[in-house]
Amino acid sequence: MKKINFVSLLKQYKSGWVAISADFSKVVISGKSLKEVMEKVKGIKEKVYYFPAGEAYGDFVGTNQLSAL
Repeated sequence: MKKINFVSLLKQYKSGWVAISADFSKVVISGKSLKEVMEKVKGIKEKVYYFPAGEAYGDFVGTNQLSAL
């Protein structure tokens, strides 16, 4: 399982929303609202994941792989 360090990836984004590349290596688009980011993403073909930007990410725990139940 690949660990993703959202703190270092999102350190320059203190508020709003971001679209992160499918390989979790970079922020592709940022904006003040999710709606704004989704509109901007329509112009690109890359698969992205949406994520809220903020001061702390302690409440977010996840993985980029689904495990079998």
